[in-house]
Amino acid sequence: MTWGKKIFLITLDGIADRPSKILEGRTPLEVAKTPNLDRLARQGINGLMHPLSPGVPMPTDVAHYLLFGYAPDERPGRSVFEATGYGVTFSPAEVICSTSFALVAPEGNALKIVHRRELGLTPDEGRRCVEAVSRYRTQEFEFELVYTKKHFGILKIRGPASDQITDSDPFYSKLPVVAVQPLDNSVEAAKTAAALNEYLRWTYTVLSKLSDKINMLLTKWPGRHRPLTPFTEKYGMRGLSLSPKELLNGLATYLGLEAVYTGSLYETSQHPLEASLSLALERLDAYDFVHIHDPRPDVISHKKDPTAKITIIEQLDAELEILLHNLRDDWVVCVTTDHVTPTTVGVGKAMHAGEPVPITIWGTHVLQDSCERFSERAAAHGALGLVLGKDFMTILMNYADRLGNYGFRPRPVRNVASYRPTFEQITPLPPPSGD
Repeated sequence: MTWGKKIFLITLDGIADRPSKILEGRTPLEVAKTPNLDRLARQGINGLMHPLSPGVPMPTDVAHYLLFGYAPDERPGRSVFEATGYGVTFSPAEVICSTSFALVAPEGNALKIVHRRELGLTPDEGRRCVEAVSRYRTQEFEFELVYTKKHFGILKIRGPASDQITDSDPFYSKLPVVAVQPLDNSVEAAKTAAALNEYLRWTYTVLSKLSDKINMLLTKWPGRHRPLTPFTEKYGMRGLSLSPKELLNGLATYLGLEAVYTGSLYETSQHPLEASLSLALERLDAYDFVHIHDPRPDVISHKKDPTAKITIIEQLDAELEILLHNLRDDWVVCVTTDHVTPTTVGVGKAMHAGEPVPITIWGTHVLQDSCERFSERAAAHGALGLVLGKDFMTILMNYADRLGNYGFRPRPVRNVASYRPTFEQITPLPPPSGD
């Protein structure tokens, strides 16, 4: 344990939105009745945040990776986090891809995707399809596909493999399966792309004979193990992360936080965020940093129904009451989100959007600004201003009184700001030995 206050971070996945005509130019967050979120905003400091940079839509894993203070050019890739979350072991030499199935139809010189999401496969059917294409060899490469759940899997590529290759999944129906291409001029990338294309064509041949629901394997997010500074070493805090998503559990585990899978709470509890908060409060004494992730706003947003999102937001707010009843002077509490998930419909039908997201920080010595609500528009007037994800952890640690002044160097780690260590975290200089 370290000195300083505890940090309590809650990310409400995709709760930020765009103004909607259905809501008279307001967002679901502005329309929803959120007394608990509003109380935190009134008693804290508010602002807007770009997890990466203005206008860039963020996926959940990248946004959380950035919010935890890690550099984008060191990111191993979403597939590595997924594999870790599902307990799929892999070696540093292997390239990892996330996979899913699709139903495709030949059209000219392409395989056009008919369906790629709601495929009607049972878990048993998904497992059998994965097992049917689980092993393949070329002259230089070996492919192993490992089942995870539903119609998803993790593909491990062995050989002179490079992760500098494109996806084969275009992410939308009515588009062709993408030929895997190299992203650089290396021989390894060219060979990997060619071998993967051969394997994918083979899966089409095999699966076409096996199922009338799917006939193609799609790959995405190529990555491989990259060593990262563990969270505890980077910040001097023991961290805990609770999420019902294997992806987020894998990310937390990979970064060195203790990950607790809360999927069962979301399957059995009527108030899963409240249950997650209760679990976190029970374990809080053993940790300096606690993160709780709730994916429900994002899930409902993809149905493109602003009124349904309002209902979810109000339910989340009610479930936050347990946190407000237990606020302590030695806490810093932050509520934010990872990205904007629009419920708006129209020509674009954006999956995620690149607008900034609201952030509120509560603490006993945090400056209270004039914001009265937790929302996108209200946060734009907050005293925190507009911040970037790379500064997020530094801001939280500052409010938690965990940082030394700039230039403070008690450890051989190059951070913008260094945490104040305890006695046990310093490498001591031994006294001179006696004669």
